[in-house]
Amino acid sequence: MDLKDMQYFCTIVEEGQISKAAKKLNISQPPLSLRLKEMEKELGVSLILRTSGQWKVTAEGQVLYHNCQQILSHANGLAETIRDVNSRCRGQVRIGIGSHCISFFQKIIPALMENYPDISCRTVVADSPTIERHLQERVIELAVLRLNLSSSNCTTFNLPQQRLAAVYSHLIKPPVEGDSVSFEELVQHPLLFSRRWADSDGFRPIMAAFQSKCLSPRIVLDTQMPGLLFELLYTTPAVAIMPNTEIPAYRPHNFPVRTIDHYVIFQPVVAYLSDSYLTPQAMAVLNLLKEQCVK
Repeated sequence: MDLKDMQYFCTIVEEGQISKAAKKLNISQPPLSLRLKEMEKELGVSLILRTSGQWKVTAEGQVLYHNCQQILSHANGLAETIRDVNSRCRGQVRIGIGSHCISFFQKIIPALMENYPDISCRTVVADSPTIERHLQERVIELAVLRLNLSSSNCTTFNLPQQRLAAVYSHLIKPPVEGDSVSFEELVQHPLLFSRRWADSDGFRPIMAAFQSKCLSPRIVLDTQMPGLLFELLYTTPAVAIMPNTEIPAYRPHNFPVRTIDHYVIFQPVVAYLSDSYLTPQAMAVLNLLKEQCVK
């Protein structure tokens, strides 16, 4: 089995039909069907079940697919690696950032500009499920998101943990500095949330905590624009709830910040596909995230 066979097989699996795979590969269907049968004969196993109109990749086919992906990824990056042996690290890195993890990426920008002036980053900011989907589809090379990954084919590196924090408008008298805020205290004020942060692993636990205490918070804003929360605090007597690590991302501000007396801790990570070839520039960004964000 050579690289072309691997590409054929991966395309068949990804397209779900030989006819669609043939169209994508720009070849006719009969030779592709024949090559699949030859691969199965060569390996001595069935790779795809094609009986009674059913289409299913076998366990052996899944193993072959993942190994072929890894080999093809490294083969595709080989030429670029050779070209970069005697040159500075350069090129574009495609990175996805969970909207509740922006601050981690912001930390590396000064070091990136200073140490790698020929590297540029193309970023996608979205909720964690969307970022993970982009990673699985190889739209991005690196992802900065929360740990609750639905797939097990990723390598991850832990970033500093996140806790919930309450940011008070100047129009509200905050609790004494150094004290944590109880849910009973929070429910006395209008609350601001960010929908992009308020996903299933963020919004629901805190709402469940309110409900467990028989409290009904007044949520006056649920927005897809996290930066809008700080703008509103200048004019709105309310409290914004967000991860503590994301608060410095919106400075300058002098709003009182208090920790929330809540058990939920979030674990952000840097993730990449274990079978994916990381370009030198992607490795440079990954190492910066590891170095800068643990300080």
